[in-house]
Amino acid sequence: MTVAAPSPTRPAAASRRLGRFELRQLLGKSSASMLWLAHDPQHDTELHLLMPRQQPADLEAWLRHARHAARLQHPQLAPVLEVGVEDRWPFVATA
Repeated sequence: MTVAAPSPTRPAAASRRLGRFELRQLLGKSSASMLWLAHDPQHDTELHLLMPRQQPADLEAWLRHARHAARLQHPQLAPVLEVGVEDRWPFVATA
């Protein structure tokens, strides 16, 4: 994950990026994952990015499991917008 240095004209939180996403705020983390509030300028929308805390040893297996879980639909689950990889880091984007 590439994290840009803070700019004196912008707050530090706005300068963190993951590919096209602007990471706004770390909302929470567990031993395995972290959840970020992010902005997607491509779609001009705010969303949540769930990412592993460490790059997975088997990226394809991580993505396969994430895509499988993304098919779940339930009123208590956030809808998955995208499963992908940016800057070699896998992520799940949710509304």
